[in-house]
Amino acid sequence: MRMIKILLIGIVLISTLSEAKADPVNIPAGVEKLVNDFMGALLIPVAEDAEKAILPYLHSTLINSEKTGLTRDVKEFGFKKAHGNAKLFTYPVKIERVQKFDQDGISLGSQKELGDLYKIFITKPGQMPAPLHVFIPKDGSKPMITYIGNL
Repeated sequence: MRMIKILLIGIVLISTLSEAKADPVNIPAGVEKLVNDFMGALLIPVAEDAEKAILPYLHSTLINSEKTGLTRDVKEFGFKKAHGNAKLFTYPVKIERVQKFDQDGISLGSQKELGDLYKIFITKPGQMPAPLHVFIPKDGSKPMITYIGNL
């Protein structure tokens, strides 16, 4: 009987925590516009057109060497899923949570690009929010998306 009470209390606590509203988020400058512009481009119905439209919002590590499209892996795995799921998101996007990574940049082969990396969680009605990774270069240039794999 005591074990059942403990289990019930645990279930109530977990359900209460999962329903808790996120605190207001501190969205880094330029990120909300970046994510909205990216999601708007991702909503283009024809996949080839959407792929070309999202290129300006992506970090160079996601773009092929000719700068004409996505790398093969990103196209086959991240983009295919993201393009198919884009219509499931609230648009304009609602950013629910921002998580800053504990690192001071991202690698580009033998060079490191300094800046801040964030995980931006956007609303997906009826489901868990989905993350995008956004890099904000220390040199003040525009923020870029570095990962789209979980949309």
